[in-house]
Amino acid sequence: MSKKSSEKKDCNAVSEKKLNREKGAIEGTLSRIQTFTSEKTVSKDTNITELQVKLKNLEQLQTQLDKISEEYCEIETSEKFETIQQDIEQINERTKETELYYLRASLKGEAKLLESSSDNFQSLFKALLDRYENQRQLIDSHVLEIINYDKIHSESAKDLRALMDCVNKNIRALKVLKYEQNKLSDVMLINIILQKTDRESRKQFELSLKTAEIPTFDILMKFLEKRSSLLDGINRIPNSTSGSVLP
Repeated sequence: MSKKSSEKKDCNAVSEKKLNREKGAIEGTLSRIQTFTSEKTVSKDTNITELQVKLKNLEQLQTQLDKISEEYCEIETSEKFETIQQDIEQINERTKETELYYLRASLKGEAKLLESSSDNFQSLFKALLDRYENQRQLIDSHVLEIINYDKIHSESAKDLRALMDCVNKNIRALKVLKYEQNKLSDVMLINIILQKTDRESRKQFELSLKTAEIPTFDILMKFLEKRSSLLDGINRIPNSTSGSVLP
């Protein structure tokens, strides 16, 4: 093998390692954005526990990265390395800009006042964490949202579903904070939820149980879902015409 060919091979090997590192960094960034969007939210009321950042062009970035990965497998010259490296650098820059753009777009109320023109994603996100990330307060707010939910006074499919949505939403948020359900928490939740439902729904739930049966949280939620569907069906049935005369 000639000296020139050997040097070219060594150059390609070094470039390949560099591209591997940069490609891995971008994939990590994309993964971090996806995790971030599914777990975090910032608003005046809910702080930062479930910030839902809508990254509309995240899929486009991933598609471009996949295209580069295909080209990467067919590299033959050092010039091709340089071209792909430029493409990766451009995607990396766009990803950082996208993170910051959609984080800013998601802020509302008091949280929006924290941003400044000199912020990058990391500095703005840290400022939000410093202001809002108080785990004890977050846990209390989720628990109290269930406890303080208004009592339902009449049979209503809409109200039952709203109650279920409130319970499920706050349980999911607590799980994100590493607080899992267990038998003790389920017993408490069942009693709290039943106190919030209308009298007829509580009665029907008790009638659905076997004597001395201890219901689970899932059994109660399935009952409420079935109950709300039943009430929906009843409400869709038109009232019979009053005042009809028998022959």
